[in-house]
Amino acid sequence: MKTTLLSNYKLLLVFILFPFLIVFSQTTLVAELTGNPLNTTGWTYLGAGGGGYVNGDEFVFTDDVTNQQGAVYFSESFNLNQCKKWRIEFEVKLWGNGTYANADGIAFWYLENPPENFIDGDGLGMPEYAKGIIVTMDSYNNSTDLTQSELQVFYGQLFANPYEDNTPGMSYFDTLDEGINIRNSDYQQVMIEWDDGLITVTLAGIQICSFSPTPYDGVQNLAEGYFGFSGSTGAATDRQSIRNVYIYMDTVQLNTTNTTISTCDSNGDGFAQ
Repeated sequence: MKTTLLSNYKLLLVFILFPFLIVFSQTTLVAELTGNPLNTTGWTYLGAGGGGYVNGDEFVFTDDVTNQQGAVYFSESFNLNQCKKWRIEFEVKLWGNGTYANADGIAFWYLENPPENFIDGDGLGMPEYAKGIIVTMDSYNNSTDLTQSELQVFYGQLFANPYEDNTPGMSYFDTLDEGINIRNSDYQQVMIEWDDGLITVTLAGIQICSFSPTPYDGVQNLAEGYFGFSGSTGAATDRQSIRNVYIYMDTVQLNTTNTTISTCDSNGDGFAQ
């Protein structure tokens, strides 16, 4: 379009593209525990009684022997009030001959304080009074002294070990009704997703649960925490291990463009487009 300039005036057309900010979330791989041999760079691991070690592409929490514990966690902490959407994918294998039963299972967690020491057996290797998000794959019923297949979700602080009673903040999902056994001689895929308070757990391609647990003891206000796993045996035993661990987060990415374009009547013909 041509614009006639008034005499004795120059037309200065200044087009300013005001600064704008594009904010979007992007699923980002923030940590992994993979490789053969397993690459533990960026991770901290420990054990007791002979458990907690790397074997090829596996992290082994316990052998099929009594009174072993192991834990592994990503050494960098995260604030889930800033990163409210994440998922973790891993493979798990709980299997063995057992001493008199098979136990006790492993736990995935986001904890305020990762383990420095261990609770034997039914504590699943978590520290006493652990606080955070906990998903347990519990292979033993402490009330009946029998092997079981149970998945438990906890969102708060453990005031006691995760028994089968109605501990506040604990939800139970018996996988046997779904035809799934958390104990398997082959590795099984697990995916745990967190979406601003909604937790979804999938085992071997089958969704076990998806719900919003009620937070206990101010757990929703944790300033920071650590992603990790732990497992243990007591008098009953299993060999318990994981591999191919991936942690993803929807991180905020900022894309800022600040551009100024100036156009004037450069040739003096009284027109500008």
